[in-house]
Amino acid sequence: MAAFSALRLAKFNLDTRQATSFIGLPTPANALFWGSLILGQHAFLVSPKFNAVFLFLFMLMFSFLLVAEIPLFSLKFKNLSWADNKVKYIFLAGCLPCLLLAESCFAAIILWYIVLSLCNSHYRT
Repeated sequence: MAAFSALRLAKFNLDTRQATSFIGLPTPANALFWGSLILGQHAFLVSPKFNAVFLFLFMLMFSFLLVAEIPLFSLKFKNLSWADNKVKYIFLAGCLPCLLLAESCFAAIILWYIVLSLCNSHYRT
């Protein structure tokens, strides 16, 4: 995952298409997801009920998301109008219930960000 993060950062620094949005999962969002997941679900992750294959598949999926040519929205606001920022407002409204998850709230928020970005990019095409 570190190699994919380094490749993601190199691509981001050279790619001029990422001025107002992202192409691929931003490295800080990836780190926030994993940190929140590990801190919030540590007891489950080390329990006998947990299957390590699940974690490995999740790692592969997130490594792919780091370098994938998938557009993900940014939270940069140029103005506050609903028409220009509805995806951002929907994202922020969806974050409120995620914050109730306490320990793993940021992992849930990053998943919500990915799902909403994928739905938004699919809707635009």
